[in-house]
Amino acid sequence: MEFIEEIQIKESRDHYISHLNKRNIKQTALRWFVFYAEQYIKANSTTKLKYHTAEMLNQYFSRID
Repeated sequence: MEFIEEIQIKESRDHYISHLNKRNIKQTALRWFVFYAEQYIKANSTTKLKYHTAEMLNQYFSRID
């Protein structure tokens, strides 16, 4: 993984955590939100995030359920 890509991932993670904090997500649950978001991204790494759909997300959670 390139250095620039690693920085982008960290910034995205920080932004996501900030968003969750604004929504008053409990700290104990926050790490699971981040974990599952990262797992989803890894499982769908062949598609850029801006092209992901709600259907793709639903399919992912159906598979891991």
